[in-house]
Amino acid sequence: MNNLKIFVILTVSIFIQLINPALSISQDNLRKINQSLVEITERVMPSIVFLKVQQEISPYDNAKNPFQFRNPKKNHQFAFQIGSGVIINSKGYLVTNYHVVKDAKEVIVTLNNNEEYPAKIIGADPFSDIALLKLNTNNKLYQPAKLGNSDKLKVGELVLALGSPFGLRKTVTQGIVSAKGRKNAYGVNFIQTDAAINPGNSGGALVNVNGEVIGINSLIVTRAMYSGSAGFQGIGLAIPINLVKKIVKQLLKHGRVIRGYLGIRPANPDEASSKILNIKQGIMIVQVIPKSPAQQAGIKTWDIILKVNKTTIKDFDHLRQIVSETNVGKILHFTIKRNSKIITLKVKIGDLDKFLPQNKPKEKIKSKPLDLNDPSFGISVRDLTEEEHILLEKTFKEKHGVLVIDIKNHTLSDNSILTAGDLILDIEGEPVKDKLDFHAKIQKYYKNHFVRLRIIKRGIILIIPIKK
Repeated sequence: MNNLKIFVILTVSIFIQLINPALSISQDNLRKINQSLVEITERVMPSIVFLKVQQEISPYDNAKNPFQFRNPKKNHQFAFQIGSGVIINSKGYLVTNYHVVKDAKEVIVTLNNNEEYPAKIIGADPFSDIALLKLNTNNKLYQPAKLGNSDKLKVGELVLALGSPFGLRKTVTQGIVSAKGRKNAYGVNFIQTDAAINPGNSGGALVNVNGEVIGINSLIVTRAMYSGSAGFQGIGLAIPINLVKKIVKQLLKHGRVIRGYLGIRPANPDEASSKILNIKQGIMIVQVIPKSPAQQAGIKTWDIILKVNKTTIKDFDHLRQIVSETNVGKILHFTIKRNSKIITLKVKIGDLDKFLPQNKPKEKIKSKPLDLNDPSFGISVRDLTEEEHILLEKTFKEKHGVLVIDIKNHTLSDNSILTAGDLILDIEGEPVKDKLDFHAKIQKYYKNHFVRLRIIKRGIILIIPIKK
């Protein structure tokens, strides 16, 4: 055997002796990591719930249907939304996303053990996308999740996402913290993760290796998010749990989140716009909202806000944070540059909610009694045109009918699913030939306050009751 062969054999032998312990150590480490992930999941999953939410929605308006008209009086239908939630204390309080329970008429919570309970919405905050719910049960105790400290979170940390994507309950995915401080329009600093998050994960938990919830999964960024077919593409965003704690505290105390309000719009909301406008320091004001605290204090467009009290303003997010965290009614001193002069103005901070359009007081409308003596049941109709007759017979194989053009308020039909644009074919099995025939037939039944109609609604033939 020559020297070269001896050298190769010895080298391979030494390499095998060295690599075997390394492989053994690696396998042991993998087993430990694997067991840790299993234990974290088993510890946290009992605190994760599945939500079924009945919501009010606007009805689909099919413009291609010649019999379908928009009726502003009938603008509500119902649909179901799904999501996830996290139990945060033993008394049955849980958090989820605001967008999951928005416009909810009913919320049903399914626990990890498959028990189902209704839940009451204690409060919700659209700006942070957080809602607080309470399970309606008889003093039953629940297993809450342990909440961590999201301020200590570092990019690159291992995390798990728990929830119900697409309704697939008790799902866990794994990834890392991809980035921090991904801000939305309201200044929320989201946690970015590559742990798979999909529709239905909203409101679920983002968990660290200590089994602590460090975020509430909220949304995803995807090219398909506006096409109705959004799915995970590697970028998920979660609300930091420290912010959630602050929101929950206010929702428990006030039923809402109280934020300070100034009432200005910035010309330079970010660094790029500051460079374009050649603004080296402060926030330039492009608009002052009428009747806002800013206007009442004398702040004007083209003013540049340099300081609030003694704090130098870094950017618009910094200003917004200072104002929103200031108690309503407190006076702040604004240092402002106006036409090369430095002035100081006192601003009394307002309540953001009172300036939101949807929270302004509405005029009270006196309810009117139901009209039970309307011989038409509140239904106004017209005859079909010749073209509509042809389309009706060609599409639905029906020869007669009338078109609903209006439903009167405070009548029996006002509470039905009948809307303008529907086509009435029969009344109690009797075909309706035209408008005069409709009135003649329906008057036979109005004293009973009950009648069944066969109709066409958005291309579907239905039989519906009109009743008290």
